[in-house]
Amino acid sequence: MKTLKPSTWLKWRSARRISTIPNWTDTNVTYPIKSNNAFRQRHGLAGKFVVMYSGNLGLTQPLGQVVLAADKLRHREEIQFVLVCRVASKPQLELRVRELGVPNVMFLDYQPRSQLTESLSAADIHLVPLDPAFVRCLMPSKLYGILASGTPVLALTDQQCQLAKNRPRRRSRLSPRSR
Repeated sequence: MKTLKPSTWLKWRSARRISTIPNWTDTNVTYPIKSNNAFRQRHGLAGKFVVMYSGNLGLTQPLGQVVLAADKLRHREEIQFVLVCRVASKPQLELRVRELGVPNVMFLDYQPRSQLTESLSAADIHLVPLDPAFVRCLMPSKLYGILASGTPVLALTDQQCQLAKNRPRRRSRLSPRSR
């Protein structure tokens, strides 16, 4: 929240009026279900490497480059991109996938809360994109559920994002330029 407070403080001119409310997830509700995952079975994902985006799909989540990556990997039948989302940009993304004829992108609607643990756990890697224009005012809260599901994260964001600054120092890379 260090990056958000200064910009908010400038607007309100009083640090006393600013509170930080931490995000978290209930690990009694969201936990890893990696074997015998009903979501994978229901959607024909057994034996696939699942690259997943799950959550709101709005103007702050640039997934156009994800569609292009899926297109470049179209010959890798074992890789499946699964976008579990709704709203703002979904129709444009679906159109782009159809125009390119990308066979390895699956769009699914939000899953019922009762199936969220299975859904999040079904991924082999989760994508957490954030448009660089919003790095000072957003921290993707989806991260906590993803981590509780025991799934690695690929953050597609600027190095100034709080998400990038809070990443574990060991065994993680942001980009070749982050060294």
